[in-house]
Amino acid sequence: MSPDIYTVLYGRESINQKLFLLLNHATNPVLDVLMPIATYLGDPWRVYPYLALLLVLFLANRELMPLRYIIVYCIAAFFTILIVERLKSWLHVPRPAAAIGVEHVRVL
Repeated sequence: MSPDIYTVLYGRESINQKLFLLLNHATNPVLDVLMPIATYLGDPWRVYPYLALLLVLFLANRELMPLRYIIVYCIAAFFTILIVERLKSWLHVPRPAAAIGVEHVRVL
């Protein structure tokens, strides 16, 4: 990514920083509880327990969980992890606390 584009998107007072701070400082008691859980459930290592659950459902009832659903899940999970890792290595964007400063970031 060229330095000019990086500065516009991720530099100090950039669009990304302003949008992040707007969302980060918006509070909602329900979402403040749910979002850490959603973050935990979206961890890439959760692919395996989800797959195990799908396989148990498949073995219990093949009409409820056809094999094609499991195959689609595996393909989607593979490409999602691959794309996310490629984007992370390509963009080299630091975490918000490192880029903006830990004193400005609201952590749940």
